[in-house]
Amino acid sequence: TVKYPNLTDKIVVGDSHSICMYRPGWNVNSIPFKTLNGILNSGLESTLDDFSEISQLEFYFGNIDIRHHLCRIEGSHIQNTKDLVARYVKAVEALPYDDLGIYEPLLIEHPSRKLPKTGYYKGHPFYGTWEQRDECRKIFLDELDRLTSRAKVIRWTNHLANSQGELSFDAMEKPGSVHLSRAYYPHWTGIDKTPQRAESHLESFFS
Repeated sequence: TVKYPNLTDKIVVGDSHSICMYRPGWNVNSIPFKTLNGILNSGLESTLDDFSEISQLEFYFGNIDIRHHLCRIEGSHIQNTKDLVARYVKAVEALPYDDLGIYEPLLIEHPSRKLPKTGYYKGHPFYGTWEQRDECRKIFLDELDRLTSRAKVIRWTNHLANSQGELSFDAMEKPGSVHLSRAYYPHWTGIDKTPQRAESHLESFFS
């Protein structure tokens, strides 16, 4: 359980990718290697103990599940994704807060990307083809759009993509990482934009 310092009532909770959503006035609870499935099994409430005065709460999970878990059983990645997102939305919208947000997953980089062993699971940098994992990503977003009623869905800008629709290596940490480069964080680009509507985009990241 995280014991938050009483500095702010705005929190982003997620896996290690969530550090890119730092903004002044926000706490970021980044939980390395934590899958969406794992945090749902533990309960989202387990990340929020001892902090009842929350005005805005955002969640950024799912990238690890797409990379390593949803495609490990052949032929089931579509239903696995739908089931996981249904659990996610239900858990988020059951929380007793009015201003809730869920980030869509990142684009999928080309399989040739060299990753440190810390990004591997059971000796593999990912499970499934690029096409299968990208299908999971798209289904994940479609299901968020379809199922959410209270939480806003926060989308990424297409400026992160290369000409093939993959996550651009230029936007990723050097020399090898699964994470975004700090130069592509919203705040560090000089743009701070908190979406107010479910269909909002982080489209001004790279204006």
